[in-house]
Amino acid sequence: MTDIDLAVKNGRIITASGEFRANIYIRAGKIAGLGDLDLKARDSVDASGLLVMPGMFDSHAHLMDPVETAREDMPTGTAAAAAQGVT
Repeated sequence: MTDIDLAVKNGRIITASGEFRANIYIRAGKIAGLGDLDLKARDSVDASGLLVMPGMFDSHAHLMDPVETAREDMPTGTAAAAAQGVT
């Protein structure tokens, strides 16, 4: 059994220092490995052709009318954004 939870494979990784292609290995919510490793993981994502950027978040958001919270409010609007992969 492996202790790596998630492998993000073949991604184009963007950092403040530049960009490179590599695999990212996640254990307990933290990066456990980075590079051209071939570690076994419980789950994997093929990031071929995709950008992988640490710490990215979208600080610009428009929520529905704050008076009409039955349609959307801060908890539901931000949860929807997070579910789509942007925090």
